[in-house]
Amino acid sequence: MRYKKHDTTHIKDVIKAYLKQNNVEEGLEKHRVIKEWENIVGERINSATTKIAIEKNLLFVSIKSPIIRNELKMIKSAIVERINQKAGFKIVNDIIIR
Repeated sequence: MRYKKHDTTHIKDVIKAYLKQNNVEEGLEKHRVIKEWENIVGERINSATTKIAIEKNLLFVSIKSPIIRNELKMIKSAIVERINQKAGFKIVNDIIIR
């Protein structure tokens, strides 16, 4: 008995396509960025962070220390680049620091 050879696709590719098609992928990446904030910016900045959210491609970050807030403002373009690199697409255009 001979079997027909079928085109096969890995399940991860099917799931990724489904998530992208149903606009779920971006929401998952936003959640992942927030969860990975400490790994992206380091323990010192993370410990001063009180709130973090992503809305309309803007990352809103509340920092309790004025010194760390100013430091974050100086390196925010590098952080945006790291976040987008980690996500695999442009998920954040800018950081709003409060």
